[in-house]
Amino acid sequence: METQSVASTPAPGAQGSAALSISQEVRRSYNNANPGLYARCNSGIQVGGYYNSERNFTAYASYVKDLRIVGPVSAWGAVGLATGYERHRITPIALVGGKLDLGDRLALRVGYAPKVAKANDTHLVHFALEWRLGR
Repeated sequence: METQSVASTPAPGAQGSAALSISQEVRRSYNNANPGLYARCNSGIQVGGYYNSERNFTAYASYVKDLRIVGPVSAWGAVGLATGYERHRITPIALVGGKLDLGDRLALRVGYAPKVAKANDTHLVHFALEWRLGR
């Protein structure tokens, strides 16, 4: 959820994260660069927006859970809901991936969302460089 050293434990809700993400779509007919921003609080609730593959604005809310594996390496998963797609007014989203902490304030996050029949049209790979706000 947040990039922090093991020794420091912040008060719940004390920090947030922001990131610029680019999601690479597999299907060639789509817009393949999807810049966006999001913010996440310590509870794991994340809200954000991005320019989606159908060239529309998407707003979303999700819950993100990180699981530290070793040192700066974590696995993560996210589930939520997104708007802005023609197929459904509200689309379920789910991603899994890995995260590498790059110090106390930066992290590189890579994720994957599979194609799910009747929910979305394509697989996607998500890349985000996160910057932790707060102390």
